Amino acid sequence: MIHLNRRHFLASAAAAPMFSVRWARATVPVETALVIVFLRGGMDALSVLAPADDKYYHAARPQALRVEVTGGNKGIPVGALQGTGDLLLNPHMKELASLWNDKRLTFIPASGLRHATRSHFQAMDYMERGLNADRASAPRDGWLTRASLALGKTEPGGIVCMGGALPQSLSLCEDALPMSDIWDIDWLPSQAFREALFELHDSNSALDKASRAAIEATGRLSLKLERNADKQPVLRDPPRGINYAGWEFGNKLHFLAEMLRVAPDINIATVDLDGWDTHDNQPDRMPQLLQTLSQNLSAFDRHARSIGRPVTVVVMSEFGRRVKANESRGTDHGHGGLMMVLGDRVNGGQNFGTWPGLATEQLDEGADLAVTTDYRDVLATVLHNEAAVAAAFPGYAAKKIGGLLRT
Repeated sequence: MIHLNRRHFLASAAAAPMFSVRWARATVPVETALVIVFLRGGMDALSVLAPADDKYYHAARPQALRVEVTGGNKGIPVGALQGTGDLLLNPHMKELASLWNDKRLTFIPASGLRHATRSHFQAMDYMERGLNADRASAPRDGWLTRASLALGKTEPGGIVCMGGALPQSLSLCEDALPMSDIWDIDWLPSQAFREALFELHDSNSALDKASRAAIEATGRLSLKLERNADKQPVLRDPPRGINYAGWEFGNKLHFLAEMLRVAPDINIATVDLDGWDTHDNQPDRMPQLLQTLSQNLSAFDRHARSIGRPVTVVVMSEFGRRVKANESRGTDHGHGGLMMVLGDRVNGGQNFGTWPGLATEQLDEGADLAVTTDYRDVLATVLHNEAAVAAAFPGYAAKKIGGLLRT
């Protein structure tokens, strides 16, 4: 993670005189914003979406760790998938089921990183750099950084991270801005102070470049904020009937929706939800995580629609978890996971990919759900632009998923 926000850089931030700060209120066309939601810790895909009446699934897990056809943990039918029958969504995610039925959401089971690593750090590093494995020639910047440059999305503040640090996917992106709350961008210095900052540092060091970009981004976004009579920044409450749940994740998405409203030139955003490393007591921990994810994604989708801002949301995690439960009422690091794509362009109400099966001989290394859809194929489909895809995933011939997006 790269830590840099307004509170951290003001003491050393600067810009050389040759760099002009463009803080005008630009009018830009509204376009679809790409939002990447990363579930850090390795989400147990088989506790989210499961094949109905699969004998191998039932044999591998106790009832508390299964999505069931009947009973207290009865799943919600969300269609089928090539290679299996009906799929059941966890009952704690009824909002996502509604989005699926409204044809705004699709699931891609058995998706993820094809590399066999079970290391959180390594898996996240590969995925956020757009790779399948490390190699000497591999780029060190993130896939979103390269994609944004290829797309021409380089306006300072047009790429935001809702949190205190930039994810690896945006590493070395000079125009990306991390923000935890509205106060991170509430900055309206005088002209004299701005000029003093310009003169403070004049080198082309990485720190000075990052500082210049952050100063420009915060200045531009600060001008767009709505303010009360005391000139304090304010965020509007969501429209009636839209309720964000929980604290941190819900607040991040509420903040993001409002920033998309006031700043239509924001076109890429990242949001994290932690806590998915469920080695123990998973039945006690997963319901709250699933509810938090489901309720807040639904609220964000409705909020974005209410302000007329089209979005495409991709939900991903570094890997899934073992098919078989462990002795601590949990699941250990696995392989195949689950990706979701939500939004205005999504051809939802169906699922994509191929189900590999849960028999021992069908499992990856005899223990894990296999990966049949490379995570890069999903991201490439969403990016759509050929130059952006080539830049984001160097050396990989992405197989775009036909029918995932509306034409």
